[in-house]
Amino acid sequence: MSGNRCWGSPFTDTEITDAKDNGKLLTMELELSRICNLKCIYCYAESGSQLANELSFDEIVNALDQGVELGVRKIIVLGGGEPLAYPRIMDVLRAIRERNLEIELFTNGTLLTQEIVEELKRLEVNPVIKFNSLRPEIQDHLAGKVGAFESIQKGLELLQKAGYPNDTLSLGAQTVICQPNYDELPTMWRWLRSKDIIPYFETITEQGRAKQHGDLVVTPSKLQQLFDKLSQIDRDEFGIEWEPKPPVAAFTCQRHLYSCTVTSLGDIIPCPGVDIPAGNIRQMTIKDIIAKSDVFKNLRNIRETIKGKCKDCDLSNECYGCRGMAYHHTGDYLASDPLCWRNTPVQTMQLPLPACKVIPHRDSMLLIDTLVTSMQGQGRAETTRPATCIASEASSVLTPLIFVELIAQTYAAVKGWEIAQAGKEFPIGYLVGVQKFEILKPAHAGDRLVIDVSTVGEFEGFAIVAGTILNKDEILATGKIKLWVPQGEGE
Repeated sequence: MSGNRCWGSPFTDTEITDAKDNGKLLTMELELSRICNLKCIYCYAESGSQLANELSFDEIVNALDQGVELGVRKIIVLGGGEPLAYPRIMDVLRAIRERNLEIELFTNGTLLTQEIVEELKRLEVNPVIKFNSLRPEIQDHLAGKVGAFESIQKGLELLQKAGYPNDTLSLGAQTVICQPNYDELPTMWRWLRSKDIIPYFETITEQGRAKQHGDLVVTPSKLQQLFDKLSQIDRDEFGIEWEPKPPVAAFTCQRHLYSCTVTSLGDIIPCPGVDIPAGNIRQMTIKDIIAKSDVFKNLRNIRETIKGKCKDCDLSNECYGCRGMAYHHTGDYLASDPLCWRNTPVQTMQLPLPACKVIPHRDSMLLIDTLVTSMQGQGRAETTRPATCIASEASSVLTPLIFVELIAQTYAAVKGWEIAQAGKEFPIGYLVGVQKFEILKPAHAGDRLVIDVSTVGEFEGFAIVAGTILNKDEILATGKIKLWVPQGEGE
C-alpha cells in the first residue's frame, strides 16, 4: 500500500467530486446518545448522561433513510456517548444493515460480551476500539475510570477470539495522541500492526473536557517527530508508504467533501470537531440543510476557501489539516491547522526536521528525507529511497547520478535552514559542475543513506561543496560539486 488512505472508505476521486458538487453524501456519522460509562478527560462531547430531547429510534431511522437517498454507503456510529450503552443499539445496527450500508462502530469496548460480539460479526460490523495506552495506569487516567484498561483488553480479546480481523471485517484502534501516552505510541503502533489491527492515531482537539486539560496537547514539533517515526516504522517494517501530516497518522481526512454528522439532538454538523449546527432534521431535511448551509458550502469548497499557510502548502490538493482544531483554537474553521508543523515557522523548529521544510524541491524530485544537522555551511542529511524512486533501476540499484543530486540537495537543505533561521525565503540554486567525483560502491533501494556536506568555498554566487555518502559506516561515494545561486536569491 502506498499513499495516505482517506478517513472513512477509500472512495475514488470521481465519487468524491460528484458528492461534493451535487450535495450528496458517501458517509454519515451518527451520534446516538451522550450516555457513557466512562469519563474520558479529553472527550469532545463531555459525555456521561443522556441529554434531554435526544432523537428517538424512529427519528434515527428516518435520518438513515435520508442518508440513503443522498447516496450514503457507509454509516459511522460514533461516540459522543458510548454506542453500546444506547438501549437500542442493536436495533440501530440492524436497521443500517437492512439498508445494505457498511457499518463502522466506534466503541470504548468495555461493554462488549461474547453475545454482543457474535451479533456484531453477524451484522458485519467493523469495530474501532478506543484504546489509548498499553499501560493500565495511563489508560485508566485518560478514561477517567479505574479498571478501564482491563475491560478494554477483555473487549479486544473477545473480538479477536470471534475472528476479528479477517478478510472481510476490519478491527481498528482509535488512539488520541497526548502527552501521557506520547513516548509509548511507536510501540503501540507496532503492536497493533503486528495483529492486523488498523491504528487510528489522531491529534487531540481542544474542545469539551480537553479544554480543562491543556497539558494533554502535544506541540507541533513533537507531533512531527512522532508522525515521522510512525511513517518510518510502516515503511521499514511493514512495507507501507505514507506522507506524514496531521490530523490522523497514515490517513487523509477528506470527510468535509462528502460527509456530515447527525448529533443525538438532530443537529446536522460538518463533523464532531466543527460542531456548528447547520440545521436540525426535526425542522429540515438533510438534503436542504447541506444545500443551504454556508458552513457546508465553505467546507465542500475547502481548496478555495481555506486560509493561511494551509492554502499554499504543497499538500493542499490532498490535505486540509484538522478543521476542528482550527475552529476551536482560532474560532475560524477555515484557518490553517495550528497543530500542523508545516504551518510552524522554521525559526521555532529544531533539528532534525523533514528536508521538505527547508528545500524548494517538489515531492516528486525530493531525494533526501531528513536534515539532521546544519551549522556554518556544513551539515548532514539522511534518506531511504524506495524501489519506486525515479533514480532506481529495475534491479533496485540506485543510478550513480543520484549521488551527485543527494549532495546537491543536502547542501540546499543546509543553506535553506540557515536562511530560514534568518527569516528569509529559501533560495533556488543550480548545479553547474562536478569535480573529482568517485563512486566506490553502489546503493540499493531501502538502504539508509547518510550524506555529509561541507562548503569548501563561496564567491560571487558560486559555491564549491564537498560531499560524502555513507551506508552505515561504509563510504559509497565522495566528491565535490559546484552550484550557483543567483545574486539576490534568499535575501
